[in-house]
Amino acid sequence: MKDEKINLILTYIKDHGRPLEKARLYYLLGEGDETRILEELIKYQNPDGGFGHGLEPDYINPNSSPIQTWTATTILREIAFNKKDPMILSMMDYLEKSFDQTSKRWAGVMPSNNDYPHAPWWHFREEEPSFNPSASLAGFILHYANPMHPVFKYATFVAQEAFTYISAHEAFEVHELRCLIDLILDAEAVYKHYQPFKDAKAKLIHLVEKTIEKDHLRWFKDYVPKPTSFIHTHPTYLSEAFLDLLYLEFEEALKHTNFEGVWEITWTWQSYPEAFSHAKKDWKSIIAFGYLYLMIQTDFISGILT
Repeated sequence: MKDEKINLILTYIKDHGRPLEKARLYYLLGEGDETRILEELIKYQNPDGGFGHGLEPDYINPNSSPIQTWTATTILREIAFNKKDPMILSMMDYLEKSFDQTSKRWAGVMPSNNDYPHAPWWHFREEEPSFNPSASLAGFILHYANPMHPVFKYATFVAQEAFTYISAHEAFEVHELRCLIDLILDAEAVYKHYQPFKDAKAKLIHLVEKTIEKDHLRWFKDYVPKPTSFIHTHPTYLSEAFLDLLYLEFEEALKHTNFEGVWEITWTWQSYPEAFSHAKKDWKSIIAFGYLYLMIQTDFISGILT
């Protein structure tokens, strides 16, 4: 039964996924290299080095934004790539230029968002600075950028503020917490001997444990934080700590697939119905790929049937 369900997920991505998700799938299955992913990803990059064009499907804006550039980093973290690739160098230049010197963060939402279909949470309004997506972007920069690039200085500032922020607070918005986790995982090589980093790293386990919805029956009915809301790769210190919960989520996930063999999303835009219909389709293959990716990494499934 598990093999049949996995085959349905594979078939859905191959038949309905964006070319980008198909490329990610073939790379995951060992049937393609990173070149195909990079060729698809660069289609979303603008001349200024930032990403747009609905790379994050709830964020249709074609203009560059830190959020859609962050989405590109989540995909790049899955693969091997040359740090000196022109796409990466151009991205780092964009992140340098888009850093807000007043808030000392990268913006979550751009004013031009309001000119295009978008989810309501991506509607532009004045908001307090957040570590979403800044902490995750800082981690990516610390891990992959040339330390001599000016953007490295900005990432260093954000990272050190984030370590203090983690230690000073006991509750976090789910997406901000995910970005703080990305930072901790990426910054290990740079900060492993830095006490504020070590304190923040240790505290994240307790924060994640406290934030995950305990009622697993809600995981596929409501938009609630699940183990995979925070854990996107394995092995890490977090994935090892929550491996039993990840397995439980995988078991529950396979019980809650729809007639297509994948998962319905648990959110809606409540506006722009045509654009949301396209976004919903894209999200289903993205979510399906995310589960396959982690199921393989954690040996929940030991092989893939074709």
